[in-house]
Amino acid sequence: MSASNESELITDRGVIKGKLTRTRNYFDGLDLSKIDGKMFNQIKMRLLKLEPLLDEFSEIQTQIEKLSEDKEEPPSSDETEQVESEQSPERQAFADSYFDSAARMSSVMDDFTNKPTIKSESFPHHSQIKLPSFSDHFTLWIAYRDSFTALVDKNKSISEKKSLIIFNPR
Repeated sequence: MSASNESELITDRGVIKGKLTRTRNYFDGLDLSKIDGKMFNQIKMRLLKLEPLLDEFSEIQTQIEKLSEDKEEPPSSDETEQVESEQSPERQAFADSYFDSAARMSSVMDDFTNKPTIKSESFPHHSQIKLPSFSDHFTLWIAYRDSFTALVDKNKSISEKKSLIIFNPR
């Protein structure tokens, strides 16, 4: 095979590396504390475009390695080791960058998906919550406990500070 074919493959490999770099630079430039629905969708779309790059890179890299091995004369064991030592860092560096980028993007997407999206206006003001009252009768204890737990103790929309204010409104 010719040197021009090898240079075309190296160019193709560079294009794939460029796509990964552009995606990585886009992601690194984001202010992750201000992710909204639009940014989430952009990250999601870029991650989908990123996924096939590893296979494309691997295919081209394998062809480059085969071309390096398929010189006119059979390679000696030293030349084979040299080709492997020259090409292995390319493959490893791309894989490291790819998996780091994909993992970071997926993690941000998971965090955004699992983030509570309840608006503060939807929380009842603490004076609007009618707390159950306990009448000191032991048969009513379970109903009181369950109501209190649901309204105050296990309510994620109320901060600990606010639940103390609700519980002890002096």
